[in-house]
Amino acid sequence: MLRLSRFNMVKLIVFTVLLAVFPVRSWATDSVILQTQEPERLQLVVGKSIILKSDRPAKRVSIADPAVADFVLISPYEIYVTGKASGVTNLTLWQNKKIFAIYDLEVSYDVSRLKQ
Repeated sequence: MLRLSRFNMVKLIVFTVLLAVFPVRSWATDSVILQTQEPERLQLVVGKSIILKSDRPAKRVSIADPAVADFVLISPYEIYVTGKASGVTNLTLWQNKKIFAIYDLEVSYDVSRLKQ
């Protein structure tokens, strides 16, 4: 049996009470929202653009592979996305240092004219 001195017993009780009153919190989760849902998929054609509208204002926008697609932030609520080359990438939107949306972008060639 483990025997604790009176001083160590008091420290253990104080530590236990502090944990009950002030629970341990992970500070890393404040900077990123974990995405449990699937990212929304967007399909683009090389050389064509779409305007992505958001219901929340984006403070920061990034694209993983700028060789595949590019963007211009028209306003905090509108992002102009252009397909540059065939491939896949993703677009991430932040608000107040937290990710609030991720889009998977699939850029392909326009084959509709070839079919005609």
